[in-house]
Amino acid sequence: MERTIYGHSKYVSMNETEASAAWAAILPGHGIVAIDRQYKEKNHLQQTLMHPNGSGYYVYGVEAYHAMHCIVCSKVFGMITVVS
Repeated sequence: MERTIYGHSKYVSMNETEASAAWAAILPGHGIVAIDRQYKEKNHLQQTLMHPNGSGYYVYGVEAYHAMHCIVCSKVFGMITVVS
């Protein structure tokens, strides 16, 4: 019996240039969001840092983007290797 765990995609391409470009393009916003005080208080969000631009917004990072950032860095620094 043969079972496919994952199919071919640009992220696991044997073409390193294609794979690297795909991983680099996945994180354009870096997962940072700015929330105003009223929204933060209404939704009981945790305390965080104020946006450095002086706008009065609070800054939060979306964990999924952080995890993807770590995967991309692992690939960029050679900690992940595509094998055939």
